[in-house]
Amino acid sequence: EVVGYITESAEKRPEGTSSRCSPCGTWMCTIMARMVDADVAFVNGGGVRTGFLLEDGAPFRNITVSDVYTMFPFGNSIYCLELTWDEVMELLQFSLANKDGRALLTVVSGIDCYFTGTKVNAVVFDGRPIYANGEWYASPTETVRVAVSDYLATDNTVVDGKPNPLIAWAESDRLVEVGPVDAEGALEVLRAEAAAGDGRLVVDGAMHFVDGEYVVPAVEPEPAVEPEPAAEPEPAVEPDPVPEPTPTVEPELTPAPEPEPTPAPAPSTNWILIAAIGVGAILIVALAIWAIRRKHPREENEES
Repeated sequence: EVVGYITESAEKRPEGTSSRCSPCGTWMCTIMARMVDADVAFVNGGGVRTGFLLEDGAPFRNITVSDVYTMFPFGNSIYCLELTWDEVMELLQFSLANKDGRALLTVVSGIDCYFTGTKVNAVVFDGRPIYANGEWYASPTETVRVAVSDYLATDNTVVDGKPNPLIAWAESDRLVEVGPVDAEGALEVLRAEAAAGDGRLVVDGAMHFVDGEYVVPAVEPEPAVEPEPAAEPEPAVEPDPVPEPTPTVEPELTPAPEPEPTPAPAPSTNWILIAAIGVGAILIVALAIWAIRRKHPREENEES
């Protein structure tokens, strides 16, 4: 079964180099780190048993399930320890104390270790110096995650009278995760990478143990910020002229009209009727008296 393909060789160990120079060992470290989400990973030189070469002129080489088990043949579990930079420095010094590089911690990924003989000159992580030429550029108590096989974490190798420091740390709370068995975890990691990258598997073949001095990059000063020119003052705004007050026009006095005499109210029609009736009654009585006197004139005379 094909897992994916590579477009550059992953040699076990280029001819004429030390066992620290193993592109396949570096690739193994990066795969182990991804199994447990670690920042740094180590393998020992004896754990690198094979390499994968492109045939002459071939643009790629397939990596099969069988190849992965050949790369990780031991069935070791992957340990993840949380260590300080000071403790990582202790691991590097333990590794360099074995001059032929065939002891533990032979190959590393995630950091660059510059060294001369058995001396650590610098540790560089993600392009920035952590330690260089006797000076710390990051806190030595800052922690990182380090991946190793359970074999490395329990091997009782002693170098220059110093025991493997991983043994004590693996038996303490420094051990934060026990990951999968190496080949099984590697298959999971590589299948996910192939699915995300159209089948291509990227080989990290760089050498991270670098024999030589390290020069701390000069920090370029930030360019001085030119002050912005002072803003031109805005011209003073002339106030609008105050309008002349409009003279008050005295209103002309119009004489009040003289009231017209109110006519006397006409007599009420009811009163006229009553008066007419009264006059008529008087006339009738007068006529009646006149008629009686005319009819009886003698009686009046006799009485007189």
